[in-house]
Amino acid sequence: MERLLKILTGLVFLSAIFLTAESCKKKTTPLVTTANVTEITSTSAKSGGNVTDDGNAAVTERGVCWSTTQNPTTSSNKTSDGSGVGTFTSNLTGLTSNTTYYVRAYATNSEGTAYGNELSFTTQCQLPSATTNAASDVTGSSATLNGTVNASGSSTTVTFEYGLTTSYGSSVTATQSPLTGSSNTVVSAAITGLTPGTTYHYRVKAVNCGGTVNGTDQTFTTSCPSATATTNAASGVGNTTATLNGTVNAKGTTATVTFEYGLTTSYGSTVTATPSPVTGSSNTDVSASVTGLTPGTTYHFRVKAVNCGGTVNGSDQTFTTSCPSATATTNPATGVTYTTATLNGTVNANGSSTTVTFEYGLTTAYGSTVTATQSPVTGSSNTAVSASITELIPGATYHYRVKAVNCGGTITGTDRQFTTPEAKSSLHHTGIIQTNVDLNTRKTLGQITINPSVSGKVIVSFDGVCFSSPGDRIVLAASNTTNWVSNDGNVHFEAFDSDLNTNAFSHTRVYDVTPGSHTFYAVGQNYVETDGDGLASIYGSLTVQFIPSTSGSIVGFSGIIRPNVNVTSTTTVGSVTINPSVPGKAIVKFDGVCVSSPGDRIILAASNTSSWYANDGSVSVEVPNSDIDRKSFCHTRVYDVSPGSNTFNAVVQNS
Repeated sequence: MERLLKILTGLVFLSAIFLTAESCKKKTTPLVTTANVTEITSTSAKSGGNVTDDGNAAVTERGVCWSTTQNPTTSSNKTSDGSGVGTFTSNLTGLTSNTTYYVRAYATNSEGTAYGNELSFTTQCQLPSATTNAASDVTGSSATLNGTVNASGSSTTVTFEYGLTTSYGSSVTATQSPLTGSSNTVVSAAITGLTPGTTYHYRVKAVNCGGTVNGTDQTFTTSCPSATATTNAASGVGNTTATLNGTVNAKGTTATVTFEYGLTTSYGSTVTATPSPVTGSSNTDVSASVTGLTPGTTYHFRVKAVNCGGTVNGSDQTFTTSCPSATATTNPATGVTYTTATLNGTVNANGSSTTVTFEYGLTTAYGSTVTATQSPVTGSSNTAVSASITELIPGATYHYRVKAVNCGGTITGTDRQFTTPEAKSSLHHTGIIQTNVDLNTRKTLGQITINPSVSGKVIVSFDGVCFSSPGDRIVLAASNTTNWVSNDGNVHFEAFDSDLNTNAFSHTRVYDVTPGSHTFYAVGQNYVETDGDGLASIYGSLTVQFIPSTSGSIVGFSGIIRPNVNVTSTTTVGSVTINPSVPGKAIVKFDGVCVSSPGDRIILAASNTSSWYANDGSVSVEVPNSDIDRKSFCHTRVYDVSPGSNTFNAVVQNS
């Protein structure tokens, strides 16, 4: 027990000695080290430290301090991260981007503040933000570009890019550049020297230590005033040329200038002015030469200015090209025939389209006109002109002249004359003697060919005496073919006794003829053979009389076929009406064959009335036997006629 007490007493003594020793240790400032800087951003970082010895005095505060200069102290920026010994972590905030900082850990006790080792680091640089805003104050040549930029804590240069495309090409510095801080800042830049009426692209551009940021593309269009345009009087007006004039003010823009011209206010033709394009803001005289115009013609024109502000037309003006008269010379006629001729002349249009005609007629009053084949004539050289005319009067003298009409007026050549050959009537005759000719088939007994140079009428007569056998019916006719058939009749007769039958006959036809060859025939045929042999002997003549249509003579003709007509009283079986323009003679002929009953005496006459009575005779036929009688007849009378309508008749009566 006593031993245990001694040990405890020793332990207490030792503890007292230790406590006395400990309480006698010297107090110092703490020992502290600085932790590496990590998680560095543009405005923050993480560090800390480790208090390894409190210096025999309690550590009441610890943390880190920092500055942009070396050896930072707690009077600089600092953190407070607890107390006591051991490790601790510190967060550095409110830093400036892209800045070098110096940092040390610190620990404070009753003896003072101790610092750890010094470290340095540089904050990162954050990209700015950039927003392109709408342009303002847009005029024809200037505008203000706008945007919003946040520098994100770094000094940021701000510009605007602009141009005609998204490639831009031009740049201007924003008025507020450079920017700092971390708030949104409105930026702007004024630009000038723009082209009116033009669309521009632009964007804001922000550049700092973190890089480049572009705002989105935006556009604006400069305004554009319309040009002014005044049409002035044309100058240098000639036959085919003129100079068009005007005044244009581009109003600070670029204006394309043309002239419109034509025959109406619809114009239709365009020529570029000199100068064009026009720029600036002053009045500029413009002009354009035009060629290929038509002489003697009124043209409309106006100046036209086109710029970004639209199209402006000057007022309508007119000018009239000059026009020299043509020249015209009448030349001798050629190719003159009975009814046709070619008129000739020479015309110089003197550069203007010229209508050419010929006037002609029986006097110098002319009265008829024909267009020249070459009309209209153009150019400036002598041109031979001609025109064919027809339906002339044979044997007549005609006057004629060439006539040229253009914008310079009417010019006539001198009067000339030509005379057509005289067209005369002609008479052709051939005698016919055909003995014992077999007429059982149709035969041509004679023929005459004529070749008139003009149109007209032909009177063909076949007459004489025919001897034939009883029982035969002989048909005899004048014809323009080898056939006697025609709807205007023929003559025929029949032998009626045991001997040869003798019959006088006459047959006439009238035909229209044209210039050229025509043949006319005396035709015979035994139409109905009974007891006869078809042989006949004909003694007579074929006569062809040609009367030109231009001779003034009138030929009227009517074929007569009247079967079984009752002629107990005077009967008109045919008529012809003529309408002469001058007094003259009318030869009226009625011929053919009459078929009548036995015992009748038929009177046939040509007359200017409906009666056969006249002191110049008539013809009569009588049936001498019991058979039907066929008799050829011919009766002719001549009358004086006066101008106007005259009718002549074929009259028949059983007397």
